[in-house]
Amino acid sequence: MSIAHLIAPWWAIAADIRPSASSSAARTSSSDPRRSAAIGSSDASSSRATAAETGLPCDDPVRFGGESLWREIEAAVDVLPWVTLADEAGAVPGAGR
Repeated sequence: MSIAHLIAPWWAIAADIRPSASSSAARTSSSDPRRSAAIGSSDASSSRATAAETGLPCDDPVRFGGESLWREIEAAVDVLPWVTLADEAGAVPGAGR
């Protein structure tokens, strides 16, 4: 089963409440060779493969830090209509980063 097939049900469940989408994907890996073998390559190539498959930015925040994923999440949140409206009204502390 592909990763994209695992993401789709989450979107469908969330759609009952509010339409949603994913802004990025986090992939976990391990320095333990046995675990790495079970989940695929233990280097950045597995994140690149996941990004290519899903069309989402992907990284392993445990091994490589979460900065790149945080930038993607923050950018996706900043353009949400209710965040934009609140920001324009001055109601979002720290907005306009």
